[in-house]
Amino acid sequence: MSTLSVHDRIAKARIKLVLDDPFFGVICMRWEVVEAHTDTMATDGNNLYYSSQFVQGLTDDELLGVIVHEAMHVALLHMLRLGKREHLPANMAMDFAINPTICERYTLPPGGCNDPKYANWTFEDIYDDLMKNPPPPPQGGGSGDGEEGKGPWGQVMKPTDKNGQELSESEMKVMEADMKSTISNAVAVAKKQGKMPANMERFIDKLLKPQVDWREKLRAVVTGMYPTDYTWRRFNRRLEGEGIYAPSILREGAGEIVVGIDTSGSIGKKELTTFFSELAAIAEEVIPEKVHILYIDAEVSGVDTFEAGDEIVARPRGGGGTDFRPAFKWTEDNGVSPQALVYFTDMYGSFPDAPPHYPVIWVSTSNINTAPFGEVINVR
Repeated sequence: MSTLSVHDRIAKARIKLVLDDPFFGVICMRWEVVEAHTDTMATDGNNLYYSSQFVQGLTDDELLGVIVHEAMHVALLHMLRLGKREHLPANMAMDFAINPTICERYTLPPGGCNDPKYANWTFEDIYDDLMKNPPPPPQGGGSGDGEEGKGPWGQVMKPTDKNGQELSESEMKVMEADMKSTISNAVAVAKKQGKMPANMERFIDKLLKPQVDWREKLRAVVTGMYPTDYTWRRFNRRLEGEGIYAPSILREGAGEIVVGIDTSGSIGKKELTTFFSELAAIAEEVIPEKVHILYIDAEVSGVDTFEAGDEIVARPRGGGGTDFRPAFKWTEDNGVSPQALVYFTDMYGSFPDAPPHYPVIWVSTSNINTAPFGEVINVR
């Protein structure tokens, strides 16, 4: 083992990253390095906490790997994405998401969370999977024992203010902007030196490039299905601004819409509330003749039908397994010929053998973005 002090070993590892791997080097230089009451190492985004005893037990290569591990948590904003998730499975999910990539170039201590099953999964989707199928805690590294800052190695902690209080929503947004600025600088420095890790590009591009909001896409898809005519009484405002005069779409209301809601327990209250809020706004714009809301697990557990002008409210029922087929069977059995069927689900279930004659939109809450038929919109 090295004769350097623990603090000097960490400083040496950070300098090595600045010189050899500037993407991670720039990120880890944002930290204040703090010896703390932790069994291993941990980060809240702004600080790197360490246990002297833990660091003393690592080789130089392992120490470098754990620091990169912590820096990658920052690069993917994991501490800002923790939310209200349980600490242990959330940290395991984060490690499953990043360790395979780290191990391509660095050495990590024995053990840890590394499973090819989760290649290219987001940590949120891995967490959902772990909550459905809990694995035994890892022996030897990477997830902790359930307490923040504790565990074999490599933890993510919730960011706090100077008084140790959780950050407010506005403070979280400020921190997110600051961290994204650091990440952008790290990318710029690494690319200028020709040392941007190729295996990190796919992660960072998704993180920094603006994504199409699922609500905007759902609105565009649904409302786009119902242009009943065109009128020259008013011009298309988008084109008029460019000096092009074209008719605008005339909408006089739609027919019936069927909405399937997966109530198998995989959809959270927050997601369901957000979806219903957007659905109500779309219904107000499209003015469908009727909206049939089906609550479905392995069968149709409840149906609410709203007429044009009614306020759409959520009344979830059910909670068993997941089967998509009852929604389509109910639609057929009740003689409904919808202009569209919108299904809100995590996409884990049994699909019909053949597509229906009407359009289908799957609003997916998981990493699954394909279906045997219809268009999939991922809420993330």
